[in-house]
Amino acid sequence: MLFDKSFLKNYNMIFSFDLFRGEQCHLVKRLGEIGYIIDLLEKNKIDYYWKHNMKIESIYLLGMLDYLSRRNDLPQCEEYNEIRKYKLEKTVYPPDIQLYEKLLNKDFKGEAKKIAIPEFLEFNIVECEESILKP
Repeated sequence: MLFDKSFLKNYNMIFSFDLFRGEQCHLVKRLGEIGYIIDLLEKNKIDYYWKHNMKIESIYLLGMLDYLSRRNDLPQCEEYNEIRKYKLEKTVYPPDIQLYEKLLNKDFKGEAKKIAIPEFLEFNIVECEESILKP
């Protein structure tokens, strides 16, 4: 099933998601991968965001949960199988990809998708472990 990003009506809302995304990455670093998973599940954050119509945030957290579970050889949490049926209609890219494209006048979206983390890409969210700009 697809749903569009119509609730992201303006740049400020997209910017808010980028801040949310960055905060989650910082939480993983601060809590550690297992600590982050425990915090996410104990506080029912995925359900909270889903029920409050913050679908992109909920899906991002589910992608993070699945990714960190795989990295730590943990089984996928089946509680969220219904949400896994959804994905964004349009792909969401990190802000640095968009910046690189504007600054260097080159298509980086294709490169980013090639190295994207599969658990996020499943929801049409591009998240990468490594930079697309090689030194």
